[in-house]
Amino acid sequence: MPAGEVMPNIGDESNQIGVAEKSALEKTQYDERRLDLTALTFNEDGAVAPDTLPQFFDSMSVAEQTGRRGDHGQAARDFAD
Repeated sequence: MPAGEVMPNIGDESNQIGVAEKSALEKTQYDERRLDLTALTFNEDGAVAPDTLPQFFDSMSVAEQTGRRGDHGQAARDFAD
């Protein structure tokens, strides 16, 4: 690119994603289709077992897991409740 065409904000412009991120509703609709209810495991008290959510995340692509997992692989807060 000729130096005269390089804008001061070229980094910001070139690092923008070309498509909108899915809304929470859209993500939920996709998740609903892939969720296998027979694969859920429960604790004795009837709560979903802690390893169930990470197993569900493992069924997703790495890009889809972004924002759903915390720093150590556990569910991010929005998905743990």
